[in-house]
Amino acid sequence: MQPRVCAVCELALPLPRKISQKYHDDCEKSVVLRYNKQRWKNMTAVEKASNNMRRTRLSRTNRTLVLQHYGGACACCGETAFEFLCIDHVNGGGSQHRKSIGFGYNFYKWLIDQGFPGGFRVLCHNCNMAYGCYGYCPHKLPC
Repeated sequence: MQPRVCAVCELALPLPRKISQKYHDDCEKSVVLRYNKQRWKNMTAVEKASNNMRRTRLSRTNRTLVLQHYGGACACCGETAFEFLCIDHVNGGGSQHRKSIGFGYNFYKWLIDQGFPGGFRVLCHNCNMAYGCYGYCPHKLPC
């Protein structure tokens, strides 16, 4: 029989009194997760829509703040359209880093909480994909 682990903190669960136990009863993260799931389940459609709009607004605000701090334009081609810009890990490893801290809102929040650490830059999605797939950007090739 496989050992069971907490769905939140990933520590081994004690032998359960009930088979359906998925979380530690005293784990703070587990308690918060269960509370939030129950709260979401009991929300009306209007409350859910309002909550989603607030979260979207906050996410865009954080993204704008981060993009402006790191230059506000693609470091390769100079693109400035907000919709086309993203944050790039200068030394690579972005995929693993984002898996560990989260994507989107969580990533921008992490950058703000860490005081905008070095090793990041603004790129447009085209340049970012070129660097990721080919290791260079066509904008940097001699004509």
